[in-house]
Amino acid sequence: MTTIIGYEHEQGCVIASDTQTTAGDGYPFTHPDLVKILSRGGYLIAVSGENQSCDIAAHLWDIPERDDSPWYQFGIRVLSPSLRAAHEVNGFAPDKQNDWAVMIASRGELLTIESDYSILRAADGLYAMGSGSGYALGALTILLGVTSVTCAMERAVLVASRFDVFTSNETNVVTQRKEVAY
Repeated sequence: MTTIIGYEHEQGCVIASDTQTTAGDGYPFTHPDLVKILSRGGYLIAVSGENQSCDIAAHLWDIPERDDSPWYQFGIRVLSPSLRAAHEVNGFAPDKQNDWAVMIASRGELLTIESDYSILRAADGLYAMGSGSGYALGALTILLGVTSVTCAMERAVLVASRFDVFTSNETNVVTQRKEVAY
């Protein structure tokens, strides 16, 4: 349970999250080692949901280097199968009870890999996952026209923390600029 939001715009993308991890019994944990947004080899990776799946995606997945194909196609053709393989090698067997998602950015472009390994891209550039995502996405939609992108992202996660007990009021915001493939 968490709140993670992403916004892709013409200069790049921004991902924001809360900092709380919740155990299966509902006990909340926070610690500097428990980060939800990681920078790995030119990628930003944000994870939400079932802990084992998230740990594998965040720390054990050998993410393939991006090629020059369109981002969505690369996600379907390369990222999704490689994440599935990482889950299998590390003993994670997804089922209908284990909900998880991965938000990933490369070259300032975002996509999500859902718990059925489908790839999603948002035409409006707005992404959200986790138990507080609805609150944060609603707030973000309003705030983007009123304040800076970074401030809007932070405030949107704070709104989610007000209404979702599984979202903390501490935020982490990471930005990635658009890049042109060479």
